[in-house]
Formats: sequence, C-alpha cells, structure tokens
Amino acid sequence: MLDSKHLPTSSSLTIAVASGLARASDIASDAALAWLVANPERLSLRESYQRDEYGLAADVIRRHTRTCSESALRLFESYLLKLYPESEKEHYRYMLEHHLFKGHWGFTEGGRYHAHVNPIGRAQHMLLGAIPQDRRSPAVRDRLREWDAKFGGPAVERPGVQSRGGWVGSPIPQDRIN
Repeated sequence: MLDSKHLPTSSSLTIAVASGLARASDIASDAALAWLVANPERLSLRESYQRDEYGLAADVIRRHTRTCSESALRLFESYLLKLYPESEKEHYRYMLEHHLFKGHWGFTEGGRYHAHVNPIGRAQHMLLGAIPQDRRSPAVRDRLREWDAKFGGPAVERPGVQSRGGWVGSPIPQDRIN
C-alpha cells in the first residue's frame, strides 16, 4: 500500500492506511513519512468530524518522526516548512472580505474584544509541533516559536470544531401562504 505506484484513491481506504500507519512498527517510519507527503491531501485526513483536520496526520508524525532516518526527517521537515494549504488561504480571503473590509477585525464576547487571528500557518503549527522536540531542526524550532507567538502557545488538536446553523423562516406572511 505504501508503494507510490499503488496509491489508494478511496478516501476511506486512505484513512484506513493512515490509521494503520499511526500504529505501525518502527520499520515503516521512513515509508510512512514519504506516504504522507506523496499527496498533500493526506495531511488533512480525518477519520471523523470529531477530530481536527490535521489530527490523523499528526498521529502518524508523532509515531514515526521518533524513529525515522535523519535524511527522511530533514526531507519531511523541508516539505512541511513550505506547506501553506489552499484552505488556509481561502479562509484568510474570506476573513478579509467579510471582516476587515467591513471595518472590523474581531468580535466582542463577554464584554471583551477578541481580534481574529489570520489562519495562515495553522497547518504548519499543528504538524511541525507533532515532531518530538529532540528531533527538530533549528529551522523547525524557529518556525514553531513564531507560530506559538501568533497562535497563543503550542499547537493542540481542536476536537469538536463544528459549524452551526439555524432555521430559516419563510418571508411570506402566514395569511398569504395559500
């Protein structure tokens, strides 16, 4: 399954492979990291909507960066240091269009103003933070310091991140519906 010629196309199968890799033996470490970066979509896999979108990849990273070869780790770090997912860019564009251009960049909750934090770097923060501290390169340590300052501390998975909605009523008055 890890051979790049036989990449699964089913998302369920891909999630199953990633879940298995998160528990695989040390012998698979280099191949597991190569498998993750062979397709950037694998970094945002989730086995359920109760997990953060980078949680499953972080599990694989935590498991295999402890035991992978130094060369595989440096290649993997180099890949993650260049990672800026399109979803983060789209979220930032949305925030600019719907908040900043309307004259506000935050929200008030409980009488306190909270500024929005631009999402660029969140994936790097989560995924680089999964690498054990004693195996991080100086470049990774520097980048994580920047992201920790921006996001308010070390990356933690945000389970239960959900969207909400509500009922929409008809604009037609009840007496005019018929």
